[in-house]
Amino acid sequence: MARIILATIAAMLLVALGMNRNRIYVRDPLGKVYRRGVRQQDNAVLINFSNDVLVMTGPQHVQELLIDSVGRVPGTPQPMSCLRALVCLSEDAQAPMLGWKGGVTRARMSSREVTFNDDDGTPVRIALR
Repeated sequence: MARIILATIAAMLLVALGMNRNRIYVRDPLGKVYRRGVRQQDNAVLINFSNDVLVMTGPQHVQELLIDSVGRVPGTPQPMSCLRALVCLSEDAQAPMLGWKGGVTRARMSSREVTFNDDDGTPVRIALR
């Protein structure tokens, strides 16, 4: 009986994860952020199923930057529900933005890195996986 209950709960969890895969951001343990070629400390890089990139900074892991794979314009995301910078959940499949960074320049994205220029023209590179 206990096995049936656990199997049912596991199946429901897998279905919920599958339906919300674009809303769930998971930490990339190999993700790194570089500004002007210098690695930035205290950053956490999170990605979702669509390869949207969320960067959290500082010891408190404040959500600083989101690059949506569709628009490719870096911006500041609306606050998300996060669990210790390991997993975050956005309100929508495309996380809403509060503002944009980097002017009107679009980020160059691949499966391994994201590059763009910040507001003040500083080159930023986010290495993934």
